Amino acid sequence: MSVALQEPFLVLDNESGPVPLPDYWVDGPLSEVAEGSWSANEPDWAIIEEGGTQYLRYMGTAREASSPSAATLTVSATGSDGTRDSASVALAARYVHPSLELNQEYALPGDDIVATYWSGLDDNGETDGNGATWELLLTPEGGQTVDKSSELLTTALPEERHFVAGEVGRYTVKRTRAGTDGDVTLSEVVTVLEPVVNVVFRPPPAIINMGELVLFDASGSTVPPGAELWWAVTERPDGSSVEMVPDVNAKRATLTPDVMEGTYTVEARLKLPSRPDPTISSQSFSFVSTPVAGPVTDETEHWVGDEVSFDLDRSSYPGGSSFKYTLSSAPEGSNAELVISADGTQASLITDVAGGYEVELTITNAEGETSSHVTSITAEESSAVPLILSSALPVVDDDGDLSVIVIDIDGDNRLTATAAQPAVGPDTALFLYGYWSGENSANLYDSSGEPFALVNLENGAVLDADVGHTIQLKRDNGAYYQLQVTFETGDMEGDATVTALSGYYCGESLSDCP
Repeated sequence: MSVALQEPFLVLDNESGPVPLPDYWVDGPLSEVAEGSWSANEPDWAIIEEGGTQYLRYMGTAREASSPSAATLTVSATGSDGTRDSASVALAARYVHPSLELNQEYALPGDDIVATYWSGLDDNGETDGNGATWELLLTPEGGQTVDKSSELLTTALPEERHFVAGEVGRYTVKRTRAGTDGDVTLSEVVTVLEPVVNVVFRPPPAIINMGELVLFDASGSTVPPGAELWWAVTERPDGSSVEMVPDVNAKRATLTPDVMEGTYTVEARLKLPSRPDPTISSQSFSFVSTPVAGPVTDETEHWVGDEVSFDLDRSSYPGGSSFKYTLSSAPEGSNAELVISADGTQASLITDVAGGYEVELTITNAEGETSSHVTSITAEESSAVPLILSSALPVVDDDGDLSVIVIDIDGDNRLTATAAQPAVGPDTALFLYGYWSGENSANLYDSSGEPFALVNLENGAVLDADVGHTIQLKRDNGAYYQLQVTFETGDMEGDATVTALSGYYCGESLSDCP
C-alpha cells in the first residue's frame, strides 16, 4: 500500500486553528477509504475531532522567522484488494504572516483611504473573513477618539474596506478575528493633515539692503509627506533678474536683491499629489533708494494740553537711513518741547498754548541724500472747566469688603472718589461695581445701580486694569462731563484701586470736551 497527498504542503498563519486533513491517493487513484484512520507525529501535531470531523492542528508555538517541522501523517486503510495496511507521508508546513495595509500613511481631507487585509495565502485578499469584524476610529487634533465605523464601506473584494478622510486627525482601521486562543486584531493608522503654508522673512523691510541676503522661512508650515514645496519670484523691479535659492530641504530659501528701487514678491507653493492646484503663500517687500519724508501725523487739530504723537508711517526710505524731528515753529509763550524716541523714529509733544505748531521731519539715507517735510498742527483752548480733585488717591479697597468705588461730581465741579457699599447716591455719582465680574476688569454703573449709559460707546462698559480710560457722561440736566480714570485690581476677590482720576465739565456740548 502507498499513500500520496494531493497537496503535499500546508500553509499556516498565527491565526490558524484546526485545518482539514489533506486529500490523498491510495495506490494511485483517489479512492474512498472504507475504514481509514489518521495519526500525526506528536507533540507538534495532533489529530483532533470537532463535530464528527477530523482535523489536523499544529500544537507548537508560532515563530515569525522559522517554519514548523513537517507533519508526518499515517493513514491506515483497506486497499482495493481488501488488504489492510498502513503508510506514512510527510506534509511540509510553512508560516505566513497576515497583514493589514492602508494605501496611504498620510492623507489630506477628502482623500479616499483603502484598507486591505492580506492573509498571506496568495489569495489576493479574497478570504471568507471567518467572521472578522472591522472598525474605524478617529482621534481629532486635541480631541477624544470617536467611532466612525459606519463610514467604513465595503468594496468589490471581501477583505477590503474604504473610507473618506473627512477630518484632520488620526484614523485607525482595525480588523479583529475571533480565534480559539483569543481574538486576533490587526490595526493600521493614517494621519490626515491640512496643508498650511506659513512664510516669514528677515530682516524686516526697513533694514533690507541691496546685495544682502533676505531669508524666507516656511519651517512653520504643515507639509504632508509626498508634497513638494518650491519657491518663485513672481514680481521684480525693472532690471532685476533675481531668483530664489532654496536650501536642501526646500523649507527655506534666500533672495539677494539686485535692484534697489522697486517691489519684490515671493511665493511659496505647496504642490500636493492629490490636488491639482498648489497652496500658495506670498510675501512682498519694497526698496526705495531716495528717501521721501511725508507728514508726521494725520491728526492736525487738537486741544491745548493734548499729547500729539509723530511717526514715519507716511514716509518712505531705504535701510540705514537716519531721522531728525525739529519743532520749527510754536505759538508765542509756548514752552512745548519735542520728546524723541530712543531709535529716533518717533516723537511727541504736549501742546501748552493755543495756536499753530510746525514739526519738520528730515530723513537722510546712507549716501547722504535728504528729504524734509513740515507738518502743521493747531491747538485750541477748550471751554471745558477742569474738575477739582478733592479726594486723595489712590482710592483703595484692599480686602474686598467694599463692593464699589463711588466717583462723585458735585455742583461746584469738585471730583471725589471713595470706596463704599453700593447705594443710591447723588445724581452726579457713578461707581465701579463688581470687580469680580471678569479678570482684571470692572463694570461701570450709575448711581441707581444700573449699567451706565456711556456717550462714547466705543469705550464700552468694561474697563481694563492699568489703562487710562476716557469716559464721557451726560446727566439728566443736559450737562456733559469727561473723566479720565485708571484703576488696577488686587490679589483678592473684590480688591480694586483707583490710581488716577481727573476730568472736565464740558457744558452743553460734547464737542467742547477736550
